[in-house]
Amino acid sequence: MGKCGLENGDSCFALNLKNCDGCNFFKTSEQLKEDRQAVAERLKEKGLYEQMRKKYPYFGALEEAGVE
Repeated sequence: MGKCGLENGDSCFALNLKNCDGCNFFKTSEQLKEDRQAVAERLKEKGLYEQMRKKYPYFGALEEAGVE
């Protein structure tokens, strides 16, 4: 098992307490990137992407993941 894309040093973006053993949220960085791109594409199809990008600043991470 490689490094989890949700891991942030001593903390985790998915869990309040970092506990990687048997975690159901485990995703590699590549899987996380692909999932974020798929979310952005679905939002674009529904005409919601720009609205979400303006409302939630962290949507910039989708653009960094290769979504334009």
